[in-house]
Amino acid sequence: MNARSAALRALLCGSAALLAAGCAGVPAARDDATSSGLEFVRVGDLAIAGQPTEAQLDEIAALGYRTVVTLRAPDEIPWDEKAAVTSRGMRFMQVPVKAETVEVGTLARIQVLIDPEQGGNPGPVFFHCSSGNRSALVWAMLEAGDRPDAEIIEIARRAGLREQDVPRLEKYLKQHAEGSARLK
Repeated sequence: MNARSAALRALLCGSAALLAAGCAGVPAARDDATSSGLEFVRVGDLAIAGQPTEAQLDEIAALGYRTVVTLRAPDEIPWDEKAAVTSRGMRFMQVPVKAETVEVGTLARIQVLIDPEQGGNPGPVFFHCSSGNRSALVWAMLEAGDRPDAEIIEIARRAGLREQDVPRLEKYLKQHAEGSARLK
């Protein structure tokens, strides 16, 4: 594992101690929700979710998230999410992705955006799309080779991955297993 992969793994696992243990024996994710009911799955310092409302951004900031990454295109969001996020003191990043056409180049760009070595410490990251499907799929693809495939798929399902996207994810995971053309 190179330094960049190790840093991303530490971000996703939540601490250097977990990194040293390789996340072995640690629950991979847990379901969580804001007080207003926005559900998400937390994996270390990364939350995977559907679209928060502008009001829910206050709760996300209060929970300690410092970066919001949306996979939605600007025309998919009927309000200025960037302004709303930055006005709450969080960093905002937008990488439009379609679940049907996620490419390795896009995954690499997202990895660079959330990697502490590339852009400073982004702090805990709130990663979302409209329903959770795209964010779950992208997270799962970024995890290829770092966790057992069954665990990745189970977490992604809890985070909103649609059943119709599971076969494509399984194929991707098989192609990008440890040691075989991994993105990281």
